[in-house]
Amino acid sequence: MSKFPFIFSAGLVPIILWGAYFYAKNPRKQPIKEIIKIFILGMFSIVPVIIFDKWFSRQFIGELQEIWPFLNHLLAHAILQLGLLILFIITFVLLFTVISAIGLKCFYHLKWSKTFTILYNKLYSLSPILIFFSIFLIIEVAFNLGKAESFILSFAGSSIIFAISEEYFKYIINPFLVYKKIHSVGNAMVNALYVGLAFAFVENILFFYFSFGSDEFTTLFLYRSFFTTLLHVGTSGILGYFYGISLFSESMLTNYEIEKSEYHIPIFLRKSANKENIFKSISITQGFFLAALLHALFNLLLNLQVGGTLNIALTKVLPAALAVFLAITVTLLIRSKNCQIQYGLIGSKAMPEADFEKLRLQISVLQHTKEIQKANQTAAEANENH
Repeated sequence: MSKFPFIFSAGLVPIILWGAYFYAKNPRKQPIKEIIKIFILGMFSIVPVIIFDKWFSRQFIGELQEIWPFLNHLLAHAILQLGLLILFIITFVLLFTVISAIGLKCFYHLKWSKTFTILYNKLYSLSPILIFFSIFLIIEVAFNLGKAESFILSFAGSSIIFAISEEYFKYIINPFLVYKKIHSVGNAMVNALYVGLAFAFVENILFFYFSFGSDEFTTLFLYRSFFTTLLHVGTSGILGYFYGISLFSESMLTNYEIEKSEYHIPIFLRKSANKENIFKSISITQGFFLAALLHALFNLLLNLQVGGTLNIALTKVLPAALAVFLAITVTLLIRSKNCQIQYGLIGSKAMPEADFEKLRLQISVLQHTKEIQKANQTAAEANENH
C-alpha cells in the first residue's frame, strides 16, 4: 500500500493540469465547487466497465458455459457476450435514472413515476446502443458463416466493444450533473469533458498501480498522462456536444426550421415519432458513434502489431496525434457560437417562454418577408429580361 500515495499524487498532477487548461478555455467559467462535484461523480462512470470486464465477460460467461455446453460454440459465445453487454448497459441506464428520480422525490417531493419518465425521456436514448447491437450481430453472423471466425471475440471486435461501452457509461452519468442548471450546449459539453477527465484519472491509477516498478512504467505513465487522458477528454467532449444539442432539441429544431425553413427527416421515421424525439435520437447517435469510433481507432492503433521502423509511427505517434487533434477540436467547439447560445434560459426569469414565442414569431415574419421580397425581385428581373 506504500506505493499508492505516490501513484495517486503522480496521477492527479496531469489531471489538474488538463482540467486547468480546459477551465481556462471555457468562456463561461463554472464554480470550482461544481467542477469538483462533476469530477467525483464522473469517477463512478468506470465502475460498470470494471464490473463487466472482471465479472460478467469472464467469470459469469464461463459459469454459463459450464452449465450449458452449447454456449461454447463460437457464434453462441459471441452473441451471449454481446447480448449481456447490451442488457448490462440498459440495466445501468434504468438504475441511474431510478436513483436520480428517487433523489428528486426526496428533495423536491415530486411524483416518482412522473419524474422517472421525464428524466429518462430528457436524458437518455437507447437508439445508439440498439443500432450498435444490430450492426455487430450482422457482422458476427457474416464472419462466423463466411470465415468460421468470430469478429466480436477477435482483438479488433473486443477493442471496439470496450471503446463503445466506456463511452456509453461516461454518457449515462449525466442525470447526476443537475441538468436544470445546463443553459447551453457548451455547458453540457464541458460537464461531459470533466466526466471524461475523471474516468481517465481512475483508469490511469489502475494502470499505474499494476505496472509500478516495471521497465515500462515511465513510458506508460507519460503516454497515459498526456495522450490517453486527452483521448478520454476529447471523445467525452464530442459526445457531450451532441448530447447538449439533444437536450435543447426543441429550441435547436426551432432555430433550424427558422433558418432552413424545414427540417428533413427520413420517410420511414416520420410516422413512428415526433420531430423532436427524432432530432434528439439522431443527435445522440451521431455523437455516440463518432466518439466510440475515434476511441476504438485509438485503441487499435495503440495495440497494432507492426514490426520494423513503422512500429513507433503507427503505434505511438498516430494515436498521440489523434488525441491532440481531438483536444484541439473540443477546445474550438467550446468557444464556438453554437455552444455559447443560452438555450436553457428559455422559460426562466431571464427569458419567459411567452417572450421567446414572440421573438420566434418576429423572426419567422422577417424570414417570410425576406422570401417575398426575394420572389418579387426575381419576378421583376424576369419581366425586365422579357
